[in-house]
Amino acid sequence: MSQTAKTAQQARQLARERRLETLHSDRAAKDERIESAAADVFLGLNRRNTAQVKAQAEIDAAETSIGDALRRMVAEGVALDDAAKMCELSGAQVRKLTRNYPLWCGLAIATKCARSRGGAARPRRRD
Repeated sequence: MSQTAKTAQQARQLARERRLETLHSDRAAKDERIESAAADVFLGLNRRNTAQVKAQAEIDAAETSIGDALRRMVAEGVALDDAAKMCELSGAQVRKLTRNYPLWCGLAIATKCARSRGGAARPRRRD
């Protein structure tokens, strides 16, 4: 009887070892899949951040170009509200696009434009 108990105990031990090996290999594979997925998330986040920085740089460049064009319109004597209507923008958008430039910048452009036409620059009001 002790032989049978010993054999049964060995069989249970062997079954436990096989189960643990299987679970361990399954766990290792699962851990590897999780790590791979986490690495893909980090790569995706990096790509997204890079795209956002690139897109923001392009947006900034476009807004600078728009602002320059609006200032040229103002230098030609077009009021900001009229420039906004002409370009289908709101007054707030025009002010935002042109606000990062000092008043003297517009005056310098107006003076340059007036001189190229042979006239005098219009004085600018300082409010």
